[in-house]
Amino acid sequence: MSFATTVGTLIQISGFQDDPLRTLAFITVCLALAPFQTGIANGNASILVIGVCVMAISAAGSRRDLRAGLLFGLACSLKPHVGSFLVLFYVLHRRWRLFVTALAFTAVLALAAILWMHLYGVSWRQDYFHNVKILATDNKIDDFTSANPSRFMLINLQPALYSFTGSASSANVLAWSVGVLLVGAWMYLITRGHESRLELLALGTIAVIGLLPVYHRLYDASLLAIPLCWCLRQRTGELKYTALIALLLMAPFLVPGTALLQQLAAQGRVRVSWTRSWWWDRIVMPHETWALLLLCLVLLYGIEQNRSSAARS
Repeated sequence: MSFATTVGTLIQISGFQDDPLRTLAFITVCLALAPFQTGIANGNASILVIGVCVMAISAAGSRRDLRAGLLFGLACSLKPHVGSFLVLFYVLHRRWRLFVTALAFTAVLALAAILWMHLYGVSWRQDYFHNVKILATDNKIDDFTSANPSRFMLINLQPALYSFTGSASSANVLAWSVGVLLVGAWMYLITRGHESRLELLALGTIAVIGLLPVYHRLYDASLLAIPLCWCLRQRTGELKYTALIALLLMAPFLVPGTALLQQLAAQGRVRVSWTRSWWWDRIVMPHETWALLLLCLVLLYGIEQNRSSAARS
């Protein structure tokens, strides 16, 4: 249901619902995307949250800021590292009613959960800080260092950068630095452009940027449906070629490439000389992360093209 909501709402936002071929292409690619398949198979909440975010984007596009704020608040209360980056677009365009509603509703939901646990005698505070301690000190599943053989199942920058630095702290600093630079460039470009012309592209760009500096797994890359929708809207003009390059950079997500390579290596079906080479851990295994980084740059370039085109017209 959440997947259908995401796809159906984006088709409405895109305006190509009257184009059967383009609509079919969008649905087909979304169905083929490994992030959606992984998230649905695992029953992960990210698929639900992304569906809620897309409904919020649709409401915001219709200037229904109260409804959009409530939906973003729900999304941020469940997965703040997914929903919060999208809200930033509306903050920069001074959609204060939307932002305050989202912030307030997130706080209300969190306080309601805390109150319920308090009333029913759940030791939430002790368990919460205990879980935080475990995640920080003894969490092999989400560890992005070489202590975790499955670290490349993460799509954020830290595992890829750790392969170069060999230092967890350095990888974190570099990942956050890249994230800040990308967000800064995005903010600079969209505040100089026209909101209605840039909305879908800007939201797709910040959705991808948000995947890089903080913890994310493959299913969170279902957010690629947003820039995918923008790409399929570009039929003519100079932006068509930018959209084509962006589509090519999304192509690696049509298969769970990292998981497949990891299984092949574990089964001895990849040469040992390859897996021990300098490029295996630095380029091949984190190829999805590098594709996301390049996609961010291409989409930022698309924003600049869009802005320049608007200035000339």
